[in-house]
Amino acid sequence: MENKKVMGFRTRSGKVLALDVYPENIDRVRLWIEPPEPASLAGVSLLSSKKCADLRRPELNRLSDAEALYLEVETKQALHNLLRWYP
Repeated sequence: MENKKVMGFRTRSGKVLALDVYPENIDRVRLWIEPPEPASLAGVSLLSSKKCADLRRPELNRLSDAEALYLEVETKQALHNLLRWYP
């Protein structure tokens, strides 16, 4: 589920997440996930919510409202841990 500013993915359980690929974020990993907020995961920080018109597609619409969580992931291991936690 690709677009100019986000790249969306669906998990096996049907949840969606979207990677923020906006050029200003090219040197970091930021993404939106569905609630709930993950328990404390090293290297994963909750950021202020961020709206993006590219999330307004049928596949990613669950992330386009104010309830989506916007996260920054600092390391490859932290990303692996987040993806293991997010079914």
